[in-house]
Amino acid sequence: MHENRRKRHRPFVSALLLVLALGCLVFTPAWGGAGQRAGFSLVMAALTEVVNQQSEAVQTLTAAKEEISFQVRCAAPGVIKCVGFDSQRDISPHLNAAWDGVIRGTLDSAVFADGGGSLKFTIPPHSAANTSGVWSARMGHDFGEESTFFVQWLQRFSPELLRSGFKSNGFKQHIFWDGFGGSCTDVQLVTENTYGRGFPQMYTACGARGLEVTRPDGDVLLEQGDYNCHYRNQNSRDCAMYRPNEWMTFYYEIHVGKWNQPTSTIKAWVAYEGQPLRQFINLSRFMISNDSPGTKAFRQIDLLPYQTDKDPTADHPTAYTWYDDLIISTQPIPAPNGPTPAP
Repeated sequence: MHENRRKRHRPFVSALLLVLALGCLVFTPAWGGAGQRAGFSLVMAALTEVVNQQSEAVQTLTAAKEEISFQVRCAAPGVIKCVGFDSQRDISPHLNAAWDGVIRGTLDSAVFADGGGSLKFTIPPHSAANTSGVWSARMGHDFGEESTFFVQWLQRFSPELLRSGFKSNGFKQHIFWDGFGGSCTDVQLVTENTYGRGFPQMYTACGARGLEVTRPDGDVLLEQGDYNCHYRNQNSRDCAMYRPNEWMTFYYEIHVGKWNQPTSTIKAWVAYEGQPLRQFINLSRFMISNDSPGTKAFRQIDLLPYQTDKDPTADHPTAYTWYDDLIISTQPIPAPNGPTPAP
């Protein structure tokens, strides 16, 4: 079964209610003769205007919510990598095994956002931190000092992944890193469901620093931008909560300033299925550490559900996550729905 985007209905309800209400007035027995005919003409003129306005509103709403296809987004200026995850060629060469030597990244031709396939990871019970392995590939360019890159993909989460008590530090979604040696390094940016809180957060340098803001009162903004998620008041209104069984869009703009100086800018957005992007990370004057500035750069992307400090004895249901429509660019990538954030 192809689980694609949800269909939307069009709001003609108010116009239909108006037809019924005015019809009752026009054809009531108290009206008669010329007065009834004149009243009928007035009502029909008013009704025509309302219907026209409804039609224009629907056209505007439909245009605003019209999706920009993966193919169109891939053809945008600056795009250097596009992966549709529609064939084994997109997936198999880039997979690494899980903790037990098993490859748990697969092509799923039943659940996908578009194109006929997606990358699916299975998270089994009694699994160690490296639950499922990793999909890892070059970004298509080395991003060093005074460079900017943009990354976008769609991701889907099973209810079991969001609701299970894994006894871990939470599942990761991606790692942007140098690509040599281990991914737990200084030139690194990660998004994860930190401590299973239910919403995405980011960190750098193998967890040494979170992308968060400490307030004067001691509270911490775990997310910033359109969302302002306070450590002391985590809730579904102010925090960009994960949702099960829908394709969520994740979009990043990373400007690398000078290594080891607070001159970089990190921005990230999330969108629920069919909705516009909303910002959840907005940090300027951010420092990205680099112990080998002459050689290290951002050049590798990992997609993975790795869970640091996961207890392998913990019993939990089998869980899943899917990835689709990965795009990497040197310029802003059009949003699937709604406006594209200005750089």
